[in-house]
Amino acid sequence: MNNPDTGRGKKPGDQWIQFSRTNAPQDAPAGLFWPDNTRDCLLVPLRSQDQLVGYIELFSSPMGFSQDSVRLFESAGNQIGVAIEKARLYTAEMEARQLAEVLRVASNSLSQSLDFDSRIETFLIYLEKLAPYNAATILFLEDEPQVIVRRSNLPGTSCTQVASGDPAESLLNIPMVQEIIRSQKGVLIEKVSEAGAMVVSSCPNPPCSQIALPMVAGGEVIGVCLLCKLGSTGFNRTHYEQVDTLVSQASAAIHNAWLYQQVSLAKQQLQALSRRLVDLQESERRYISRELHDEANQSLTYLIFSLDMLKDEATNPDAVLLCVSDLKGMVKGGLDSLHALAVNLRPASLDHLGLIPALRQYVEIVHSKYDLHVEFSSQITAERLPPEMETAIYRVVQEAVTNIAKHAKARNVEILLNQDGAAITALVKDDGEGFDPKEALVSGRLGLIGMRERTEMCGGCFSIHSSAGEGTQILLEFPDALK
Repeated sequence: MNNPDTGRGKKPGDQWIQFSRTNAPQDAPAGLFWPDNTRDCLLVPLRSQDQLVGYIELFSSPMGFSQDSVRLFESAGNQIGVAIEKARLYTAEMEARQLAEVLRVASNSLSQSLDFDSRIETFLIYLEKLAPYNAATILFLEDEPQVIVRRSNLPGTSCTQVASGDPAESLLNIPMVQEIIRSQKGVLIEKVSEAGAMVVSSCPNPPCSQIALPMVAGGEVIGVCLLCKLGSTGFNRTHYEQVDTLVSQASAAIHNAWLYQQVSLAKQQLQALSRRLVDLQESERRYISRELHDEANQSLTYLIFSLDMLKDEATNPDAVLLCVSDLKGMVKGGLDSLHALAVNLRPASLDHLGLIPALRQYVEIVHSKYDLHVEFSSQITAERLPPEMETAIYRVVQEAVTNIAKHAKARNVEILLNQDGAAITALVKDDGEGFDPKEALVSGRLGLIGMRERTEMCGGCFSIHSSAGEGTQILLEFPDALK
């Protein structure tokens, strides 16, 4: 056993450290508080299996420490160190079991339903169990970036979950969010007031702490989970690690629910399109039947009647000439009606002359049929486009203009075709009332769905830009049309 006098100045981790008020070494603990009427300080290490777990500070009376007291304290320190380490291990084991249980229950809950919104709600509930937060935001990157949920539990508000209409660009423009998406690594900011790196928009001004984690499925970032906690006691490393575990586990389940939702939506749209196709077939048949009955049938009936009259007037040249003139006018009218019927079904110019002449012909029909001012211009230098692409562009323009005439209350329409190298674009723009494109697609407006389907089948991209009172723009883009 070392003598207390020779033990002065020993380094931390040795058997013990003893020094007096008057000759404390430079490596004495900073901020050591000396009680009144004490002379010496004894730092006793707390060890468990040769691992240092802490120190006990002991202060002596004016008489100082004896060798016996040092031995006693050193022995007690070893026992206390073992007890502390056991307690720490027990606490760590209990926390690990609790985390495992929460993750197990969360996994079971997430698998209960394939509904996307339900899985997001379950995810937020278990996030709060692991790291109680004041605000949570989930930025979802699939399809197009959007803030799909925002939950707030801030002072003075109720805990609510809403589908947010806030633009995702504000979050995507934050450098730290960009880095999280790029590196697929999360961030713990224990004090935003100090880090100043990122502030979740649903959280008020600092002080607060934040956790930002990527949601990864199939090796790709599908979203970013942002948590905010107010107050000086914020998130710590344990919160971060536990939330990271849950996010890693839940991301695949959330992505699968989204994929299932997209498949279900596509199936519903396919069924709706199938019904629409049947309806259109029946509508076209009724239209053809009506036109044939109203025009061709009447014309043929009148032709038979006129021929009978011509037979009766065979001996009267003047009557014959008059009857022949009437018959000629009647036949010409029938031919015009049949021509209009054929053009409405499919213009021959689209097959023989190409897209641009067919659209010019259609614009003339629109001028005569609707109270619309239509301007058509084309910058396409290619003589012809692929046949299926010409048909798709023609039908989308036709459907768009028909919708404008019936629903938009517009006065002016622009149809613009452009070529940039191998890329072809077609734009239909009006000055009508406008509408919400997302709501229209979700509600299943089959005209819009049909336009998108036609465009995508030809390798193109279909987009709608519209808002109330500002008209509508429908854009078709074919990046590799002429390759």
